[in-house]
Amino acid sequence: MEELVKEVGVLREVGYLYFINDSGDVIRIKMPHEENSPELVVAAGITKEEGFLYFLDKNGNIARKELTEEQKKEQMEEKRKERHENLRDSDDNEDLDLEMELKKYKDLFDEGLIDKEDYDAKKKEILGL
Repeated sequence: MEELVKEVGVLREVGYLYFINDSGDVIRIKMPHEENSPELVVAAGITKEEGFLYFLDKNGNIARKELTEEQKKEQMEEKRKERHENLRDSDDNEDLDLEMELKKYKDLFDEGLIDKEDYDAKKKEILGL
């Protein structure tokens, strides 16, 4: 079930894709979008919470719908991949190595192969705490 987040009353034009960006504003892009830049439609400035899909409803207002558990996992994985790409782009290999090492132990913990005490000890060691 969708939940109204903010009434903005956007009147949609044919040929545009409308979405809510990371800043919580309504953006549109002319389709096909290969050579078109996004345009600000409404500076709504909503705060987006993780675990929800934000969109314009049929009335042109910002709404959200809670993601399923599987969709939440996919969203978290996408963000993790994005962080890895950002680290790689910054040429900060040391941070990337630390993150990969920490992720390895987190995966072992999540799979039940090590307990929380072992994971926390390794995490402190890796982070130099």
